Amino acid sequence: MQVVNIGDCANTTINLDVNATPAQSAAELSRQLRVHKGYNCHLSAEAAGIAERTRGADVIPIHYGASDWTSQ
Repeated sequence: MQVVNIGDCANTTINLDVNATPAQSAAELSRQLRVHKGYNCHLSAEAAGIAERTRGADVIPIHYGASDWTSQ
């Protein structure tokens, strides 16, 4: 099973400390990119390659509205 997220989650902001050393900034950039990549977010189904990845498979879309995603 694979899960792909489509929508605004693909837009990310990377935050870096302006006082960090280049090495610290590189490590933090790498960490944040790795976390974001783990969300498997894409702006569209086409960008995610859904059609190519699902040939011969069953696809079950589950739609959520933006208001469904809130922090507790």
